[in-house]
Amino acid sequence: MRILFNTVLVFILCMLLNLTSCRDLKQFRMRNIELTQDINSSGVLDISSRIRFPITPSEIVISFNPNNYWIGLGAAEKFGIRFSDESGEYVEAGYNVLYEAYYLNRGNFNSMPVFSQPRANLQIEQFSTEDVETLEMQIILHDDTIELFLADGTFLLADVFFPSLDFKKIELFAENGKIKIKYISLSPL
Repeated sequence: MRILFNTVLVFILCMLLNLTSCRDLKQFRMRNIELTQDINSSGVLDISSRIRFPITPSEIVISFNPNNYWIGLGAAEKFGIRFSDESGEYVEAGYNVLYEAYYLNRGNFNSMPVFSQPRANLQIEQFSTEDVETLEMQIILHDDTIELFLADGTFLLADVFFPSLDFKKIELFAENGKIKIKYISLSPL
């Protein structure tokens, strides 16, 4: 009887965590999250407590479904995912609706090696959302690089960063409106 109880308890735990397999608790999946930023809310969902760190290297897949398509009636102007460390350094991958562009933002990394040339913190790839109901981002995150595959691999944004600490925080965000995340998964590589 005790074995049956433990088995059922583990099954329920896995269902609550939305895992497809109880063997690999590092794998993380969630569905149907709605983020809203208005006067009374932050529009940020910290999912760090649900993930086992370190997260690099890993693959993150996110499928966004905006409310009322892209522009109008409370739809977010900007949304995405942010990876940060305890010193405030971060890398952000997102979509800006007003500029119709995917972007990577390397944030405020302090430790830049001597051989590196100064470069912009922001990389942009134009992408019109006309006739598109869902945007999907596939992110490959390593210790010092991020690759963002877009539109079924049609576009790629990649950047190098030089972190002083490992990432300890992962946040989904929406700015100036609302976004629905249909699906997010994080799988170690």
